[in-house]
Amino acid sequence: MRWTTSSIFKIAITESVVAAIIPSLRRAEISRAYAKPTDSLDAYDLYLRALERHYSRQPFASDTAVALLQQAIQIDPGYALAKALLGDVYAWRCAAGRGDQEAEKASAVELAREAIASNCDDPDTLRYAAHVISYFAREHEVALSTLDRALRLNPDSAQVLTAAGWVHLHASEPELAFDCFERAIRRSPLDQEMGWMLCGTGVAHLMLGRNDKALDSMQAATRAMPNSAMPHRLLSFALVRVGRIDEARQAMSRALRLEPGWSLARMSMMSWRDRPFGTEYLAALVLAGAPE
Repeated sequence: MRWTTSSIFKIAITESVVAAIIPSLRRAEISRAYAKPTDSLDAYDLYLRALERHYSRQPFASDTAVALLQQAIQIDPGYALAKALLGDVYAWRCAAGRGDQEAEKASAVELAREAIASNCDDPDTLRYAAHVISYFAREHEVALSTLDRALRLNPDSAQVLTAAGWVHLHASEPELAFDCFERAIRRSPLDQEMGWMLCGTGVAHLMLGRNDKALDSMQAATRAMPNSAMPHRLLSFALVRVGRIDEARQAMSRALRLEPGWSLARMSMMSWRDRPFGTEYLAALVLAGAPE
């Protein structure tokens, strides 16, 4: 379906419905997608629906997001933003221990490379793709170069800064990561990715040995994303660091209630360049009661 007057009118209705149903969905992100859309209105609609599911961070929302994005890409095989987002969804699924991880890892990297190679000028496409390249392929320099490009396109993007923060963490550069997260929080203090920003801030504190500050950040992250298991797992790590083992086990129990099928065996990725830090993280999760 091509963009026509009636299509634009339909998009206006779609955006108003999204705004009513999902008040926290960033209007700027919708505007960017609208400014350089896919030629297919149907693919665009599928992307918006997948985006809402991805941001919900509900335990099983990624299943729906994957299906919607696969449909969007089938309709428009050149839809770089949908490809990049699908890769990012796969990264979240890997962290949650969901899906066929080896197959989804390979697919995510391929999708991210295609999105970057498309030479698109959309910061969200670039930030999703960069996160995937860092997380799955461990090509941190490529990811940071991609994020530099995204920041040149949108210097005020808290979301791009958040992605840059996580890539710096994967590259074991906690000071640079902390700066990115602090800037992101200042620029968008009510952002719906706040939990993700706080988790990153907490990991940076852990890498720098600031355990009490890490604990504060992780506790705030669990409040920002109460239905996501990841901040509860990171909270258990922070609690182990300060010797509060019983509380660490309680945090792990909450994480397992949110993701009943999760186990260390399912968490196959070790994205940290700092291998001792990754090893300590896994050992802390075991001490907190994570199933192996």
